[in-house]
Amino acid sequence: RFGNQCLEAACDEAEPATDESKFPVIIAKGAANPSNADKGIWEKYYQNVRQANIFLANKSIMTVQNSTIEEWEAHVRFIRAWLSFIMPKHYGGFPLIGDKVYVEGEHIDVPRNTYAECVQYIRDELEWARPKLPLYNDNRGETYNLFKATQGAALAVKSRLLLYAASPLANGDYDGNDPGRLVSFGNSDKNRWKEAYDAAKAVMDMGIYGLYQGTSPFYNVFLRPPSEPCEERIFSFFPVQNTNNNMYYETLANPPSRWTRYQSTTSSCFPLQELVDAFPMRNGLAISNPESGYPGAGDDMYNNRDPRLTATVHYNGATRSYVGAGNVPVRTYTGAIPASGVAQETSAARDGIY
Repeated sequence: RFGNQCLEAACDEAEPATDESKFPVIIAKGAANPSNADKGIWEKYYQNVRQANIFLANKSIMTVQNSTIEEWEAHVRFIRAWLSFIMPKHYGGFPLIGDKVYVEGEHIDVPRNTYAECVQYIRDELEWARPKLPLYNDNRGETYNLFKATQGAALAVKSRLLLYAASPLANGDYDGNDPGRLVSFGNSDKNRWKEAYDAAKAVMDMGIYGLYQGTSPFYNVFLRPPSEPCEERIFSFFPVQNTNNNMYYETLANPPSRWTRYQSTTSSCFPLQELVDAFPMRNGLAISNPESGYPGAGDDMYNNRDPRLTATVHYNGATRSYVGAGNVPVRTYTGAIPASGVAQETSAARDGIY
């Protein structure tokens, strides 16, 4: 998405490391327009929706049991709803085509639906699919459910959908600047927050998920195989083989020295101070709170912080595995470069500005 930089590099979480023709840079500059917009998400969405709709149009001729067809349909409609959930984040209201399968030569001129109509469509699809999906997709359930969407996944997407809908970004009137209601509801309603709360609580009330309580580092949550159920994992996929596709994206924001076989000397983006500041102290208080104990700027800013900061952001002095040398601190400072060896490879010679 967006040249492998995603939306983090288009806001105040990260800075793009690549050339200025990349779409996140264009967004950050306020220069996005119809002639330079990245069309990848739009095109991929309708390609995938077409595949889903072809399945739905032909489900009646499949020679399998009705219960199997219903489960397959639930998965297809969940995937379509999840793909649809991504669209308002980028475009606001978008053209809904339902189950329509267009044929070659057919005129296609579908207007954008309102933001509210898109939210309601996605919500309805998730609510239809949810009870027909399995509870588990790891070794707590049936083997044939491995990696599939679950009831929890449907509820979680619904929760995130309604949370975004309750945000002031959409839950307002825009002072009349959104007459078509394409990016907002056109009014502010506190009940939308209540619906978001109820949707999130429905996930928690399942009694299946919770915050990771293990003793190993937080990042191990993302490395545990499906044979080891993880209470924090709601919807995930584990490819059978280590390939470019499932390792490359994990290292896009790595310092150049922490390369993998698929990512050697380049990074996609760098975290900004705003992202670091978003992590609270270990006591749960925001760093802006005078009682948090935040020591202020400098190397001490990382002390006694939420452990997820250390697991998420590569900062100067953070210990990270280096190929062939074990755990070695990352060095992002500006300064002299060691003459040779691992110290040189993991110094500002590769990771910092010098």
